[in-house]
Amino acid sequence: MPDGLPNMSHLNRLRVKSANALYKFVTQVAQYCISCGLIVVIENPRSSLYWRTSFFAPLRKLLQFTAHQACAYGSDRPKWTVLAHNTSTMTAVCKVCPGVSKTHRHKPWGISIGVDNTKKFSTAEETAYPPLLAYTMAYAIAQQLVQKGWQPPPSELESPDNVSYHYLRAIVGSQPRASKLPPLLSEFARVVRVPVHLSSLPIHVGQSLSHQFESVPAGSKLLKRPPLRLNGDSPDNLTSLGCNDNLEGDVRFDSKTHVAHFGIYRSGAEFVDAAVKAGHPISRSNRLPGVLQEAVDAISSKSVFQLAKERHATLAFWLGRAKALSSS
Repeated sequence: MPDGLPNMSHLNRLRVKSANALYKFVTQVAQYCISCGLIVVIENPRSSLYWRTSFFAPLRKLLQFTAHQACAYGSDRPKWTVLAHNTSTMTAVCKVCPGVSKTHRHKPWGISIGVDNTKKFSTAEETAYPPLLAYTMAYAIAQQLVQKGWQPPPSELESPDNVSYHYLRAIVGSQPRASKLPPLLSEFARVVRVPVHLSSLPIHVGQSLSHQFESVPAGSKLLKRPPLRLNGDSPDNLTSLGCNDNLEGDVRFDSKTHVAHFGIYRSGAEFVDAAVKAGHPISRSNRLPGVLQEAVDAISSKSVFQLAKERHATLAFWLGRAKALSSS
């Protein structure tokens, strides 16, 4: 009886009624979004009763499920979470615990004592997304939006497999982002996808072709997955070579055939032409964070003496401030 037991206390009946009202509302919102062709992702613990209630039943055949453990994305506990969604890209959010080892340990469940000696349930500590999980989900949704025709702004998102802890801190504002500015040119001129049998691939992921393979020219790189290119630079696109147009991502379309993604580099002349069209970074102010753009403008418009004078005055102010505060 996931909707509620018949003989509950008054307090429990109120709690169940409140939860069921929320379940019903979430389902109605999801049904409306699906009817409008929007992306829907519902998150709840794997053990949640919502998945078994009559309120979720109308969505059961409209959505697919992906489960993951938070510790696989940097959390301290192996919390299981289910995502019910109508995408082809969120299925990649399916990592599970790699196993306890010297480099991977879990905190215990139960009640923990905070620094101020307050008691706190460990489940409450697991409500926040680890940065890598949040990034992976955002990346998957962005991929789905691109497949639905979204024309994104000039920038580039790294695949979750390639991002570092410091990059994740940068994109949430924990440190300056100047080291991860959007590139003026994409790495590849275009990315092509080819139906292949795994046994027929002449190279491994990350390697480049020494000779032409199928319709892919020599020098092209075999990618682990198609990069999400958001810099809008034509001809940076995704081309199908012998694939059905509805194939997406790393979809396997029979028991033996897969889609291989190859990144095709520009020739020397093509790279020079694209670089000339892109222009110098200093002239592309929309590509720089506002604070960095102000710094570039200041340095390029002021004399060395004026800059040195302003920096000296700033340092003198803060040193004086530090001295004044140290005596109080």
